[in-house]
Amino acid sequence: MKHWFGILLLFFAALLVGCGGSHDARVTAELDRADSLLRTCDTAAHSTALRQMLALDTAHALQADEMLRARHALLLVQARYKCYVTEPADSGLMEIARNYYADHHSSSQDHERYTRALIYSGAVAEELGHPQQAMQYYLEAEDTADPNDHFNLGYVNLRIAEIYQSEYTTDSTDLVRYKQALPYFRKVGNIHYQTVCLTGIGGLYRTHNNDSALHYLQQAVAFSKEHGLTYYYYKALDKLCGLYYLTNEFEKAKDIATQIYRENQDVYSGTQYLTFGILAFAKLGLSDSAEYYLRQLPNPQSLVDSVEWFDAFAEVCRAKGDYRNYSTFALKKDSIAEVMILKSCQTQLKDAEGKYNNTILKLKSAEKQNLIYILLVVLFALFAVVLLLTLLYQRMKKRHLASLAEVGVISARLLQAEKLVRENSAIAHRVVDAHFAVVRELNEKLKYDTTSISFFDLLHGKRVNCNLSLDKLSNDFWMNLRTSTDAENAGIISHIENMAVCNQEDLRLIMLCYFGLSNEVIKLCMDFSNKRTVSNYKNRIIKLISTTESTLDEFRIRFILLNNR
Repeated sequence: MKHWFGILLLFFAALLVGCGGSHDARVTAELDRADSLLRTCDTAAHSTALRQMLALDTAHALQADEMLRARHALLLVQARYKCYVTEPADSGLMEIARNYYADHHSSSQDHERYTRALIYSGAVAEELGHPQQAMQYYLEAEDTADPNDHFNLGYVNLRIAEIYQSEYTTDSTDLVRYKQALPYFRKVGNIHYQTVCLTGIGGLYRTHNNDSALHYLQQAVAFSKEHGLTYYYYKALDKLCGLYYLTNEFEKAKDIATQIYRENQDVYSGTQYLTFGILAFAKLGLSDSAEYYLRQLPNPQSLVDSVEWFDAFAEVCRAKGDYRNYSTFALKKDSIAEVMILKSCQTQLKDAEGKYNNTILKLKSAEKQNLIYILLVVLFALFAVVLLLTLLYQRMKKRHLASLAEVGVISARLLQAEKLVRENSAIAHRVVDAHFAVVRELNEKLKYDTTSISFFDLLHGKRVNCNLSLDKLSNDFWMNLRTSTDAENAGIISHIENMAVCNQEDLRLIMLCYFGLSNEVIKLCMDFSNKRTVSNYKNRIIKLISTTESTLDEFRIRFILLNNR
């Protein structure tokens, strides 16, 4: 009896092992199929892969096998990214894949997956709004990738190019990266990304080499049309429209803009061609057509959109002979362009710092591999401690920098006001007097310490704390602030007051905001407890005064445009 009982136990054990093995084989087959689907350019295939990965999420084999779990995590993130589903910040999937393949990439397959884990770690960082962190992952993936891994090397260069382009860098790094990516995609025959690179290169050449821009953009148009890439066909036409405008071929520019508008309503979501079409119509003196397309132009969603938006309004006003509004819109366009240039400088500085930090990390890694350099590592650690203490000390001293930033903003506004005095009437004099009165009282009330301010601090726009005098801001201060704000913004404060939805404290906060003061200084002037209170206050006010705009700045822009038409 005991003999037969033992045989039965062995039989059931073998059965369980066999079932587990088949389960693992099924999961592996599903992962292989999803991997294959994600290597295509078919959006339906990507959706199928995503459904497969979500269905496997609770599979027992994933919990028991570290390798399968890491591969599933990588493919699930990849599928979400290709289906435009944002990866949750706390999912931890990329850490699972990245950590596993960092320790297990001896085989060529796992080495390629490690490169992919770094690439999609960068993609997730981009989606979450961390371009510098994404750049570090992409650079690490570039260093890690096999020299024959043409697709991943091409994709890394493409992502780096698009990060540089989105940060408005003034050097040619984005162009160089696009040109490095293009040959890789040609080697693997990827039509989709070849078109992206051709369009990107042509668009960047528009600023300094018209012949090269025309060459690449015409290639992109023909290439995308030949292979049926409708979206990228219109995107290349969009860039070509802008090139024709920049080379003063206004007839061609407006013809392309008209073609895209008529044909692409359900295919292409870009709107830059509308701007160049409006400008071309205006240059040709066709103000009615320019105004028609101007009404189709959506509200700006970024700094670049805002520059193009105001530029279009300015040119239409000039075509109609409305030089007063033309001057207003042109001035706003120039102001936003200056902000973009400053942002570009800050981005390049952060990039240089990132490269420096990356070099230091590599040096430390090399030093740890050789015992001879132990002394150097110790010295480096001591230096780092001293540097950290120095930075902490400097940071404490720099807590007074906001004052300088605020004075710079107000000084710029005063210069504009002085110019207004020279060109206009006694109304401008009253506005300038109000400006000076506001500045004088702010200088009296806010005590600044500017003894340790450096150019490096100013470039970074660091904010600091200020100490407000015990006596409150005067009634004359608020009257002058209202005069100044109303004069510069077409009577916006009076308009809001007439709506009868805001109390006196709301109006005062709006005036401080439209005068250009930061949240830190507004907090002091309004005697709030913390910085977040100011943001919450602004959000509450915009809900009271508008159902369409989401910020006070958007409300102001729309109000000024409506009152200047």
